[in-house]
Amino acid sequence: MTAQKREETLREVPISVSATSGDALSDAGVVRLDYLKAYVPNLQGTETGIANNVYVRGIGSGQNQGFGQSVSIYSDGIYRGRGHQSRMPFMDLERIEVLRGPQPILFGKNAIAGAVNMISAKPTDTFEGSVRASYEFETEESVADLVLSGPFSDTFGARLAARYRESNGYVDNLTLGRGEPQREELSGRLTLAFTPSDRFDATLKIEHGSFDVDGRQ
Repeated sequence: MTAQKREETLREVPISVSATSGDALSDAGVVRLDYLKAYVPNLQGTETGIANNVYVRGIGSGQNQGFGQSVSIYSDGIYRGRGHQSRMPFMDLERIEVLRGPQPILFGKNAIAGAVNMISAKPTDTFEGSVRASYEFETEESVADLVLSGPFSDTFGARLAARYRESNGYVDNLTLGRGEPQREELSGRLTLAFTPSDRFDATLKIEHGSFDVDGRQ
């Protein structure tokens, strides 16, 4: 893991941290940040109509969009300071690390309660691809994932990940005669990696997501 900006084992890290691999997240059906609370102690997260509420050990910033989050969210080292920025799904991750307690030295002064560090999967040295689909009958929720990865040359590689999710909701709105919240989400990520030598590498990541929700939780 890289919770202290260098590769270490969990035994060597002198802080309270939980690390979960991307494969374990996919196998457990964890597709969003608020689903992760069932697998990480002291982490709580809920999605609202305004933003995501994320708490570690009971400390968080609430729904005020003018506040930086007390639990800092990082994606490949990029800081996501507002709650709605954490709505991007857990798509094609190598691992996710949850650090409990103040992390101002490693992750900046905003990480008062803790930090969530997401590391996306990198382009591979050989060509590979995968397709994953699931369907949940009670809420009529369908999820489809596509991953393509491989090299263009000895020094340049690319990885494409995409996800589509649709759901008819788990709450019956008797007034409108429909399930809520109804969701339609489409997200994608393209990663380009350039490694000319063992001492230098450059990575470009392009990410986009659209999230349409009808109704409230």
